[in-house]
Amino acid sequence: MAYTMDSPDFILPSLNPNKYNVLDSTYLTLTYRFQTKASENDSQLSNEDDMLLLIGKKYTSFFSKNVRDNDKLNDSLVRTKGYFEPNEIGWQGYEIRQNLSQKVFIVDNRIPFVKEVFRYEEKVPKMAWNIQNDTDTIMGYNCQKAILNYAGRDYIAWFTSDIPVGFGPWKFQGLPGAILKIEDTQNNFVFKCIGLSQEPSLILNYNWKYKYTTKKEWLKFEENMYKKAGHFIKNIGVRVLIIDNSEKGSHPVSESWSAYYNPIEY
Repeated sequence: MAYTMDSPDFILPSLNPNKYNVLDSTYLTLTYRFQTKASENDSQLSNEDDMLLLIGKKYTSFFSKNVRDNDKLNDSLVRTKGYFEPNEIGWQGYEIRQNLSQKVFIVDNRIPFVKEVFRYEEKVPKMAWNIQNDTDTIMGYNCQKAILNYAGRDYIAWFTSDIPVGFGPWKFQGLPGAILKIEDTQNNFVFKCIGLSQEPSLILNYNWKYKYTTKKEWLKFEENMYKKAGHFIKNIGVRVLIIDNSEKGSHPVSESWSAYYNPIEY
């Protein structure tokens, strides 16, 4: 596979959305607008993605709605027209399922340019929330403030007891109500709820090619993937060409290229 782009960046390939096992059905779905930095000096958090939190009685699942929709679009395009639309830069390539009975996270991470998915399991941590007296209104719900230090970052969350489920975006959980907004204090990440639905849907486990690993091994792999991005691309055998407007041609991505690395946890 060859990719041509104006500047080097990571692209997530689409995966087959048609082969899966059903784990659970939902009774509540929350939609979040996720914003994060595209570069070190990006104070506007210009990378955006819409993400879904599916809540069932046996499982929860949190993933990119845009990536999931693009999987379905590309499945149709490849079958009917022979081409595909790459996922947008900034869309999140992970899915976090929580097995509620076993209190375990099953975390899947897509890899740029290839169809292998890294999977690890993690015991659901007990988060030491500090609930404050401050209040706010989000989406018409009365919310209360809570603060948290987790995975190397400090967070401010707003939760509502009017939605009595102890879940939120990403891995955040353990408050006496749904988290409708959470952001870190250094302006790196913001999750804000923009929609809520009680229409039933399915929580799925896809039959993809998985590489089973540990959380520690994944975090190390992810760090190297970004910090040694050019070397990573060379090793996986993908051809990435960068358009050179001055010479009206293109050249392979440099092996010394490093991508912006800003992980949500260390």
